[in-house]
Amino acid sequence: MPTRSTPVPAAPAADPETPTALLTNVQCAPAPAARAQLIDFLRFQKRNDPGYRVIDVGGAAGPFPAELVSAVLDVQAPPAGNRQEWYRGNIDEPQGWREVEAAVAERGRFDFAICSHTLEDICSPALVCEKLGRVARMGYIAVPSKYKELSRFEAPPPGYRGYIHHRWIFTVRDGRLWGFPKLSFLEQDPYFDRFAAPDLARNDQLSAWWKNALELQLVNDGYLGPSPAHVVGYYRNGLSEDDLDRRAAHPIGAQTGARNPSGEAPGSGRHSAEGFFGRHLSVMEKCVQAGGSELGLGISLFSLAVSIHAQRVIEIGRFKGFSTFCLASALRYLDRDPSTPAAHRQRPDVDYAEFEAPKRRVLISIDPCPTQDAYDLIAHEGLTPYLIWVNQGSQAVCVDGLADLIFIDGDHTYEGCKRDVEAYVPRNLRPGGYFVLHDYFGWYDDRGRNGSPIKAVIDELAAGGRYEHLLVDTGYMSFAVFRKPAA
Repeated sequence: MPTRSTPVPAAPAADPETPTALLTNVQCAPAPAARAQLIDFLRFQKRNDPGYRVIDVGGAAGPFPAELVSAVLDVQAPPAGNRQEWYRGNIDEPQGWREVEAAVAERGRFDFAICSHTLEDICSPALVCEKLGRVARMGYIAVPSKYKELSRFEAPPPGYRGYIHHRWIFTVRDGRLWGFPKLSFLEQDPYFDRFAAPDLARNDQLSAWWKNALELQLVNDGYLGPSPAHVVGYYRNGLSEDDLDRRAAHPIGAQTGARNPSGEAPGSGRHSAEGFFGRHLSVMEKCVQAGGSELGLGISLFSLAVSIHAQRVIEIGRFKGFSTFCLASALRYLDRDPSTPAAHRQRPDVDYAEFEAPKRRVLISIDPCPTQDAYDLIAHEGLTPYLIWVNQGSQAVCVDGLADLIFIDGDHTYEGCKRDVEAYVPRNLRPGGYFVLHDYFGWYDDRGRNGSPIKAVIDELAAGGRYEHLLVDTGYMSFAVFRKPAA
């Protein structure tokens, strides 16, 4: 994409007095996947900034790796031997936060706060949400999903709904976190059986990332009245018409089968290619805008990633998330059940059992100027499990391991583009892998001569003969595809 004259504005800066609450990356999925994504994020941050400070609020019983967490706030001590600061306090009471608030007043807010599987246990989750924004700049929350809390599994049939010791059910509506007390009528109302299907219950965790502040909206502002009919209505509407269900491809309980927030069968992504491409292309077209990439590039990135069965992709430059969406969608598409005819498995050099086996696919997206548009697009399309967000300049990041595909569309100076190629392709692209450079045409002078700095880099690479290459002339900015020799 063309060089921008001014940096893309990041999300609103934190202000301790009037913070703007932002909730992003909302997902409903199996808990291990979301936890692994968070751990990957924290490892990246710690690797690039050893002073990155993380506090785990209420997490002593289910700790995250000690090397990633700087401090713990809980009445219970962290496991013996952990080198973490321990702020002893009951997070359910204002005075329980005094010690950590005093530390924040002295040293500043933590960079990140974790609050995982805690809010559902306590009396005052709204207090905890308010305090989280006062002790950290951003963070992560996780709670049991409504599908888990409305299922019956803890006692012999018919059993109770959810975990008997939990006090709350949480959901996200209109981009805000909502809390519903677990009232006794839920046990008797068959309406909520629609959320209790075993395949839905596999998506057992609701998680979200927040920035600046975290707000919890209680159902009907905390007043459960004035009549039983009103209360039943609050719960039926509030839990059915939330952001998760609005993203579903079919109504919950429809005969076509239950769907998760991304519109796919839980845990698989099994829907028809025709349906996928209809919606996929529609979203892709809506994302094309001035200052971003062209439609042909997005289609080509998607197709290339699918064609090579990409497992790991690196993206340098994401702007408002167009290429991020295309690449992450390809990874999700590859998670569908393979339908390759056996006759196609002809090559003796390919281990097809390994080649077609299920894998954890991930897109590492690197950009120093994160935009809310990108976060919202990925979260809305249910692609967050495939993303590792790295909000730093590419020159400040060291990525471990090899990728199948690298898309370079960040720094559009000659020096910056060449630096990204020289830093990432030799070190992070597997033999036989591909890298793509965008913006071969552009920066025209008064005489109509192409002055694109990216063209200069592409022409140098082509003349060097080290990589196989192809220029794809789209009639617009265009791009070049390079292949690293397999041997």
